[in-house]
Amino acid sequence: MSEFSASNEDKDEVVEVSEEGSIAAPSVPAFDTSETEIKDIKLASAYKEEGNELYRNKDYDGSIEKYSFAILHCPNDDVENKAVFLGNRAAAYHSIEEYRQVVDDCTAALELKPDYIKVLYRRSQVPHLQLLV
Repeated sequence: MSEFSASNEDKDEVVEVSEEGSIAAPSVPAFDTSETEIKDIKLASAYKEEGNELYRNKDYDGSIEKYSFAILHCPNDDVENKAVFLGNRAAAYHSIEEYRQVVDDCTAALELKPDYIKVLYRRSQVPHLQLLV
């Protein structure tokens, strides 16, 4: 690979060009979410409620997104609520037959709350032959 400088109004960038003439994409620094994630149970619960409404309206993809936000914003030490959010997302995944995700979310919920019977039952309802495909 060879390099050349490309001038931009704000800065010079170094661009790598392969022997074939293709240009490599510039590297982008990883986004650090550790400081930007808001861990707030009220926010997480609001996302859960939005997910519940979408689930009732059979918008399973939308509900999965909201439950994912609820999981992301749930305080790490609130294992009870995080297990519920995971269980809800597993139900939505089950509705669209994404069985690997159902098993993954149910297993994660059970790791947080081993006596969560509802999730254990939900995981048992996955057609396990589908996991082999």
